[in-house]
Amino acid sequence: AGNVNPTAVTWTSAGGIVALPYYSGGNFSIANAISADGTTVVGYSNDAGGANTYAVRWVNGVVSNLGSLGGIATSIAYDVSANGSVIVGTSYAPNEVNVHGFRWLNGVMTDIGSLGIGDTYAQKVSADGSTVIGQSTGIGFRWNSGTMIPLLLPGGSGSEVAAVTPDGSTVIGSSDDGNGNSHAFRWKNGVVTDLTPMETSPYVYATAVSNNGEVVVGWTGINFSLVNTRAWRWTAATGNVSLNTLLANAGVDMTGIDLRRANAISGDGQFIAGTGLFNSATRAFLVRYDDGAGAIVAGLTSPDAQQQSVTSLSNQRSGMAA
Repeated sequence: AGNVNPTAVTWTSAGGIVALPYYSGGNFSIANAISADGTTVVGYSNDAGGANTYAVRWVNGVVSNLGSLGGIATSIAYDVSANGSVIVGTSYAPNEVNVHGFRWLNGVMTDIGSLGIGDTYAQKVSADGSTVIGQSTGIGFRWNSGTMIPLLLPGGSGSEVAAVTPDGSTVIGSSDDGNGNSHAFRWKNGVVTDLTPMETSPYVYATAVSNNGEVVVGWTGINFSLVNTRAWRWTAATGNVSLNTLLANAGVDMTGIDLRRANAISGDGQFIAGTGLFNSATRAFLVRYDDGAGAIVAGLTSPDAQQQSVTSLSNQRSGMAA
């Protein structure tokens, strides 16, 4: 799911891009997330008059209004569970000037509360629908079974969350440490771990986590410029290590390659995607790095590696034909 301004769309390999219908004669919509089974897209759309914006879901292409918490008729859906049954987002509650986070299930929108006076954004939901994460009054939170707890490092005053595991047991994000520095953290089963304890850069972001919560990736930088950042990977066994260092030590030829940001990781923790510099040109990358079984398996996409792969496959097919 995605957007071709100003319209929410879906894409499939069979059908290509298909526009999703606006709600009630509106002329603007945004798709923010899609369920793992592909049936449900969530986001928001305006109405025919264009004055109100509603959280909506599209189920097999049919749009419906999720409603609101009863305040100003403005709501947004940000994420959806794997089977499409649980949706989270923000809405105004009655007599409130701040937005509240909501959890929607079976047609009922529930206010999940807040950590104080200020806006609350329910940004992501675990795949099983049990756990909501987001930000409230400038602090990252985890909500489960009616209880919202703040997630930040000891001494910190502000934080933000980035991802939650499918079962909701692990949340990652970034927090100040009370000394003016930003650190990446992992919250797992009630224990907060500083993933970058020696970091002094002002920008440190944990961006993705494996399904079991044991592998975390992210990036560190002195500013947001790509040339001033570095991609990293963290496990309890290795600590926080640059992706460039991990691959070079595993024997991957890193000549002319500098991996700058790690943005996503596969559920099994083996594949990492992000952005890097390949001979000074900005390119997306895909890394495989697996040290779970003792022996390290490592590889990296690059023009040369792709050509070698194609050549190898061609030779194999030629041999089979012969």
